[in-house]
Amino acid sequence: MDIIMPNLLEASFKNKTFAPHFHNEYSIALITSGNHNFTCNKEDFVAYPGDIRLINPGDIHVCKSKTWGYITFTPDSNFVEAFSESCQKELHSITFANPVINNNKLAKLFIDLNSAKKDWQDELMVENILEELIVNLISSYSNNEIKKEDISYSKNRLIQTVEYMKEHFNDHLKLENLAQISGLSKYHFLRKFKEEFKMTPHAYLLQIRIHNAKNMLLNHKPLTDIALSCGFSDQSHFTRVFNKIYGMSPGKLAG
Repeated sequence: MDIIMPNLLEASFKNKTFAPHFHNEYSIALITSGNHNFTCNKEDFVAYPGDIRLINPGDIHVCKSKTWGYITFTPDSNFVEAFSESCQKELHSITFANPVINNNKLAKLFIDLNSAKKDWQDELMVENILEELIVNLISSYSNNEIKKEDISYSKNRLIQTVEYMKEHFNDHLKLENLAQISGLSKYHFLRKFKEEFKMTPHAYLLQIRIHNAKNMLLNHKPLTDIALSCGFSDQSHFTRVFNKIYGMSPGKLAG
């Protein structure tokens, strides 16, 4: 499946009221400010900053708060169900059990996803975050029965994905392609890769790109050429990542 970046909306409301309504899609939101008081299917709920609000398709809901903020996206059923293969079971009519959850790890993934969309423009990073967020929501917070099993894998196949990244570090690598090389689903590839190499595939790819960029810097190549040759979206993206890893700007290292 080609993962399409959902259209994230970041908004805040002041003295704004809504009529009772429902969506044909899921409404998944991270509350960022205010206390979000709302009714869903005739039950009252409160979501505080850091909570995630989960509204299923067809759930009638109405916001009672007048001042609050959120980051939200509205994936359709096909989009959400496509991730069920990573739960080791094909699921249909996925229903989230509770309209409000509190999970710091998933809240951080939500924020990272929004940042990736705005700042990084890195497809593999977005896919990593999105896969982990959606699969964890399905496996931990849906009413659907998930098949639990230990996943066997080959370390050599994971090493093959690393070699592939080293050979194609300047390409737009997709999570689906790397998972296929490993012989795992996308979610289990992410999990096993992190267990084996202590970082995500995206973070590992950034290390490969930065190491190659460093060699080009020492050979006095122009920064713009380095950025594009090493798979970064632009010079600004390259500079941010380089500074994060080495604690200095590329220009300072180049002298």
